[in-house]
Amino acid sequence: MSKTISAGRTPNIRIESIGGDLSLVGWEGGDILLKADDDELRVSQDGDQVTVSCDDDLSMRVPKGA
Repeated sequence: MSKTISAGRTPNIRIESIGGDLSLVGWEGGDILLKADDDELRVSQDGDQVTVSCDDDLSMRVPKGA
């Protein structure tokens, strides 16, 4: 599963728990890109606050200002 979240150039990202490996890369884009297994990824957003948890491996691309 891939998910794209628009949260501005400087979002506040909170990672609650990851059950596997985490790959985190900063990039020039303004979106947060998440890639994980379908049922394992949970994301909530309130403005520029994004909370993520995953029971398996997670790959994230986040704006460099995050």
